[in-house]
Amino acid sequence: METLRAKWNGARPVNRMRCFTATVSLSCVVIAANAVVCLAEPPGITVTGRVMFHGAVPPPQQLDVKRDPEICGTTVSVQPLVVDGSSRGLRDAVVSIEGPKKPDLHGADGMVFLTNKDCAFQPRSGTIAVGKVLELRNDDPMLHNTHIRMGKRTFVNVAQVVGGRVIEKRMKNPGMLNVQCDKHTFMQGYMLVFDHPYYAVTDHSGEFRIPNVPPGLWQVVVWHEILGTIRKEVEVPERGDVSVTAHYPRR
Repeated sequence: METLRAKWNGARPVNRMRCFTATVSLSCVVIAANAVVCLAEPPGITVTGRVMFHGAVPPPQQLDVKRDPEICGTTVSVQPLVVDGSSRGLRDAVVSIEGPKKPDLHGADGMVFLTNKDCAFQPRSGTIAVGKVLELRNDDPMLHNTHIRMGKRTFVNVAQVVGGRVIEKRMKNPGMLNVQCDKHTFMQGYMLVFDHPYYAVTDHSGEFRIPNVPPGLWQVVVWHEILGTIRKEVEVPERGDVSVTAHYPRR
């Protein structure tokens, strides 16, 4: 096993130090004598890892509900910073692998769902590729007004009634979509649109997995709605897997 360690040189949107540890594991294949074995080259390497948060987690915000309190309650608890107590893994961080080797996404299909449910957007932080369709749903027993922007430009602004039709919007450009409900201002969300398939959202323990990354020098980018963005260059080998650990902030 080789171990690769390098200094991170990322952006500092919240003026805190952050660090990465990257580990490269090399695998071996044994072929028996007098046997003919044909091994297809893998499409790429799997990059796995974990995003961790070190420090005290602030208590959730308690926001007043002014519309539909009989359904949502008089207050809602909002906690975008969710950390696993045992591993310190950070949930709902978006990890992407950026570089010059981007596959052609022409003709990409599939759907990603963004649902109004239980007076919140689910998921709160989501991902989608250019060419795919974002499907907007309302599973709540009340009207929502889903308003999505990319920068200053409105991407969609639609009233979603109870039992109404599903809204479908195909993704054409990469970027960040800011999601809100104009009727219930405490409802917020994000959808990151990528022009490549190398992205993932961390699970409850902060872990992620991005398959089929071609060999070469790449930049690992981690984004979180509260903690900001960090970046780190990592070398992806021709064989073996790569494990990356990101820290918010440095211990």
